[in-house]
Amino acid sequence: MRFIRAVLLLFFCLFAVLIGIEVFFCYFLPLFWKINSKIHAGEMNKNICIYTVGESTAFGQPYGPKISFPEIVKYMFNGKINNKEIRIINFARRGSSFEEQYWKLFKELSVKPKLTGVVFVYAGINDISTVGKGLDKAGFCFRTLYKSLVYSKFAFIKHKKSIYSYEYNLERVIKLAQSYGLKIVISNLIGNFTEFAPKNNQIFESKDNRALFNKAEEYVLKGDLDKAQNVYEQLINLNHKTVLSPVYYFLGKIYEAKGDYAIARNNYYLAADTGSVRLQKPTSKQNEIIKMAGIEYKAGFVDALSIFEENSKNGLIGYNLCGDAHHPNLKGYILLAKGFARELGDIYGNKPERTDLSEKEVTEHFNFTDDDIFYVYTHNLKWLLAETSGDIYRKESIERARYYLEQAIKNYELNPSGEKKTDIELSRLMIAAVSRDLKGVIYWLEKGEFLTKNRTVFFTTNNNMIQTNNWFTSWLRYTLCELDLPDAIIKELGADLKEHERLKNNRLDYVIVK
Repeated sequence: MRFIRAVLLLFFCLFAVLIGIEVFFCYFLPLFWKINSKIHAGEMNKNICIYTVGESTAFGQPYGPKISFPEIVKYMFNGKINNKEIRIINFARRGSSFEEQYWKLFKELSVKPKLTGVVFVYAGINDISTVGKGLDKAGFCFRTLYKSLVYSKFAFIKHKKSIYSYEYNLERVIKLAQSYGLKIVISNLIGNFTEFAPKNNQIFESKDNRALFNKAEEYVLKGDLDKAQNVYEQLINLNHKTVLSPVYYFLGKIYEAKGDYAIARNNYYLAADTGSVRLQKPTSKQNEIIKMAGIEYKAGFVDALSIFEENSKNGLIGYNLCGDAHHPNLKGYILLAKGFARELGDIYGNKPERTDLSEKEVTEHFNFTDDDIFYVYTHNLKWLLAETSGDIYRKESIERARYYLEQAIKNYELNPSGEKKTDIELSRLMIAAVSRDLKGVIYWLEKGEFLTKNRTVFFTTNNNMIQTNNWFTSWLRYTLCELDLPDAIIKELGADLKEHERLKNNRLDYVIVK
């Protein structure tokens, strides 16, 4: 009996501790900092802090950390609002999940003295797969458990990924910010809807479908758009159970060529909405969730999608404002910053001093050098090739990668260096590998000395010269191993010969649309 009592007492104490933690962090701390901020208002309100929650776009990829839209916003206000210094605290990181960002903001607000300010939120590309996967169908006990601060932290540490839906994490971030008396500004998401093909191989796996795609492309080359349109519509009728995002994408191309831009845009957005979780572009449902959250919680709302449409020819967003599938180029980042600056100005009744920013002005202010610009070109090239290498249709990404290579070469010729030369040769090797140009791969392996002097590209993750990471080095070896390279080269790459044979035999032939 004593043992049972001891166990029950232990459980009761543990339960009380957990409840205490919940109450302390969720209720007491926010209330404490609110009271403290009123008592020490003069001291704590010297600055206006912009907390930024997001992923690679909020980080500024590939311009960050030097340039990001929060930093551009600060520059637009000349560093001050109502004579108070603007301070940027940017939690955004490449590849970060929304829940990871929530915990970073939670730690900052709970542990460190609260600063008067605003939370900027631009997040969701890395959480597309969780959209709509909420807790509505779970039982009452599970819904309550999942909303527990302690349980959610434990689950996040254990699983290393979010157990919640995108919309629930958005709601948590908004409520957290508002519980500490912070204003919040959220934005819907943009993507390269018109010039980055959907990432889905399913429909191309059928030889009949691929034949129809090539037939449609032949009609396009002949200028017979109506017949091409009929072929794509035939593909839709034949493939009800298949992911149709590539078909909608190419239908968008047809309507764009015919001048029916509104219909073209609808098809491009349908391609995003019906694509796989690796699509790398936001969906209409995701953007609707963001808009409704802004209305429900009375948050500032940046309609980035409309801003980008208004600044794109015929309202079609492509490489004019994007560097890849969803990261803006510098012009796009300036537009995004203008949207957030407008909302920030409305909150504090203070308009930004600089509104007509040029790309040149921004690069000069942030000391963005020619070497930095070179990195932007080679980074975008590598991103596109890495993302498209697993696709059967990869023509557009290879063409854009070649464009970035041309720009990098021009930059190199104006300001040459040994590191740039090696990076250009690596870029040529990558283009040859993704294009499955065996002769080109062998040539650039030798020309770039990637099997001798520069072979660290396949093994080193901290090489500033090639600015890469562990995922990249693994991907590059994998892509090369799909080719019919001699066994001697495969060994030099540090790859297994049996794995090389397996990759060669199982690879899918990619579609070359003429």
